[in-house]
Amino acid sequence: MQPADIVKRNAAKYVLVATLTSPQVQKIDFWFGPYHVNKTGFLAVAGQVQRGSIGIEIGGEIAAGAAAQFEVDDNGRGAFRFPDPFGTALPDRMHVVHESTHAMFYLLYRSSRPEDTVNEGAAYVAGALYNIYMGSPVTDAELIPMPFAYANLIAKSIQNQQGAHVPERERSYLRAAVATRPLYGNSGVTYDSRN
Repeated sequence: MQPADIVKRNAAKYVLVATLTSPQVQKIDFWFGPYHVNKTGFLAVAGQVQRGSIGIEIGGEIAAGAAAQFEVDDNGRGAFRFPDPFGTALPDRMHVVHESTHAMFYLLYRSSRPEDTVNEGAAYVAGALYNIYMGSPVTDAELIPMPFAYANLIAKSIQNQQGAHVPERERSYLRAAVATRPLYGNSGVTYDSRN
């Protein structure tokens, strides 16, 4: 690995840990069905990244239409993949929160194998809450993909409510929006799929 690559990976690690331990992320606390997304889970992800149990890759192939991704390899090791350059803009940090929600599900809920759309839906809501808590809520839903627009509405309805439960109807609508987005549908994600 080249020295420049090491610097980029360490910078991304710093951004990830700083974001997950920030006051804004520590305020995120909601239930998406039986799955609790909160500071305990985000701190667990940050700890695993600091110990090197969850990896970070910069550059390389990211799924078409995705800004970043969290993936698990054939050996069961999780890793974040971020674009190059990464970490200097608010959307980068929102993507950290989104992808870290997937990492949280990997760490805490992999034995229950939640549906892909549940995992994605929770990640969209967490990212939307982060934007709200950063003072950058989405104001024009027509400019963003439908799952995020709907997650933004949900986030506005539960912001500043510790342990809020996302109602079943809203979860179902968001899950359907995820399943119909080509980014997910083209990779085999359906409303009830589990990968």
